[in-house]
Amino acid sequence: MTTRVMRSDEWSSPPKPVQREVLIEQPDSPQDRPPVLFVPGYGHGAWAYAQHWLEHAARRGFPASAMSLRGHGGSGADPAARLRDHVHDVTQVAAGLPKQAVLVGHGTGALIVAMALARYPARAGVLVAPSSAASAPPSACCAATPPARCPACSAAASRCARRSCSAARCRRRRPSPIPPASSASRPAHSGS
Repeated sequence: MTTRVMRSDEWSSPPKPVQREVLIEQPDSPQDRPPVLFVPGYGHGAWAYAQHWLEHAARRGFPASAMSLRGHGGSGADPAARLRDHVHDVTQVAAGLPKQAVLVGHGTGALIVAMALARYPARAGVLVAPSSAASAPPSACCAATPPARCPACSAAASRCARRSCSAARCRRRRPSPIPPASSASRPAHSGS
C-alpha cells in the first residue's frame, strides 16, 4: 500500500511566480562538497550574506548561494505572500542546485527552512536564531497550517503560538501564569 500526501491548497491556489534573487559564490577549485543555501529572515535580502558569509563558505570549498524572499532584496514583490510561498521559493531554489544542499536560515528564514525540510531532502538544515510563527505575520504559518503540522505548535514546542486558538489541545499546552513570589518566601538580604 502506498501513502500519498495531498496538499489541496498547493493545487487550488499555487504560489504566484516571481523573480527570485539568488547570489552565488563558487569555490576557487572544484571540490566534492555540498552547496550551502542561506535564507535570510524578514527585512533582509541575499545582500545580508553577500559581504562575508558567501565568500567565507566558498573559501572553504563550499559552493554558496543566498536568496532573497519575495518582496525583499532583488526578488519580485508579492504583497499577498504567505509563509508557504516563501517555503515554495526556498524549495525551488534548493532543488535547482547541482546537489542536495545544506539549508541555513536565520530568524524567520529559519522557520521557513524548517518547513522546507519537510518537502526537500536537504543534506542538512541549520536554524540560526529561529523565530516562531508567533513573530511571523498573522497570515503566516498558524493561520494556514493545521496544528499537527505547524512548527510552532509541534509537540516539541512548549506552548502553542496560536494566541487566539480555542482548541482544547492548544489550551492544554499553554503554560499557566506563574504567580509572583510572596515576600515571606524570599530570603532576607543581609547587607554587608
